[in-house]
Amino acid sequence: MGVRDGFATTGIIVKIAFVIVFISTFCNWLAFTTNSWYRKDTGIYLGLWRLCSANAIGACYPTDGSANTKYGVVQAFSIIGFLSQNAGFLLILLYMFRNNYRGNTEVRVASAILLILSMIGWLIAVAIFGAEHTDEPECLHYSYALAVCACGLGLFGGILMFIGGGGHRHVQTVVVTQ
Repeated sequence: MGVRDGFATTGIIVKIAFVIVFISTFCNWLAFTTNSWYRKDTGIYLGLWRLCSANAIGACYPTDGSANTKYGVVQAFSIIGFLSQNAGFLLILLYMFRNNYRGNTEVRVASAILLILSMIGWLIAVAIFGAEHTDEPECLHYSYALAVCACGLGLFGGILMFIGGGGHRHVQTVVVTQ
């Protein structure tokens, strides 16, 4: 069976979860890799991994290994959220399209658990980062918003994967020869 057959035989709840988690994973990647969690009008951009100035080309400085403990916690929990989201999405793909795992309850539940773990990781990261910048909430920028979206959509996808049991109709092809 191919991709089309895998998608056709998957239950509607898992199909919805697939679309939601696909969007969530896109937000997940952008939030994790871009440097616009925080933006000042002076042209300073802060991401999880870099601090950049829009005033000069190539004026970026790494923030990994920062002495700021709270910032390190934000980075650590965003890593947990990022990796869990990717692994959860991979398990959904296996559950839907790979014959060995198609309809496997353990794979479905593992995907749900990883997506909820991702939500917890992203929630802690955005909560701490947002709490550190309550004096200027208007400076929280699109990468922060994408992390919030990844958090919420990951939770919703995880819930759908938990309740998405009975996710496959078995299609059997019969060849009649004379």
